[in-house]
Amino acid sequence: MAFQNFNDDGWQETDSAGDLTRNGDQIDVVTMRRDANSWIERSFGANHFGDFEHDFVVRLEDANPSLPNAACIWIVWAVNDVAGTFSDLTASGDGMIALLFPGTSTQIAIRDMATVNADLFGGLVEEKTYYCTIRRYSAGTVLEMKIYNDVTKTSLIDTISVVSTAGFLENFQPCGSHDAGGASAAHEVTGFSKDYDLHEATDPQRLAAYVNPRQTVSYHDRHLRARAVYANDNWTAM
Repeated sequence: MAFQNFNDDGWQETDSAGDLTRNGDQIDVVTMRRDANSWIERSFGANHFGDFEHDFVVRLEDANPSLPNAACIWIVWAVNDVAGTFSDLTASGDGMIALLFPGTSTQIAIRDMATVNADLFGGLVEEKTYYCTIRRYSAGTVLEMKIYNDVTKTSLIDTISVVSTAGFLENFQPCGSHDAGGASAAHEVTGFSKDYDLHEATDPQRLAAYVNPRQTVSYHDRHLRARAVYANDNWTAM
């Protein structure tokens, strides 16, 4: 596996109140308010994300106050063409997201932003680490998230899924704020997410296995079966 390093060149950050800190493969979110205008993104090139499998870890440390329908949404995963806050992506209908929604019961949900179709698990608790896998498959028509108790992913908590209508997408966005004001503007969320493994064909340990990069080769690992093809000086998974 190869985790994304958010301090590498190419990652872009918008952080209206200094709530986000990038520490290598981890993103710390500290008292990010509901009205914050913050996110982290990287372009992987036009039409990059079709079917995929992504892994990451997330932990909600605190949400204050914990009130239904007024808490602070925290985007913990997204793919889109134009990155932004939850309010931005809701307005544009762009891409797909996974979010935490602290309230009377803390929810984790996935959502197709164009159709607003969503599925959720409502039993998350604070100060507990969750291990997540998000897949899109069946020619991009199914988005699925599995939530686990443990790093070895042998203890499954729940599986949620939605119909995916998004096409091929450019950006990966591991973090984003709510960007909503009103009487609940001061509501906050604190936590971290880390160990984002996008299972890219350009991961160094995979490239090391390719003796002749101009020859079509096959690879297999526990996450993905694909054919790696070198074309136009770029690796792509087909």
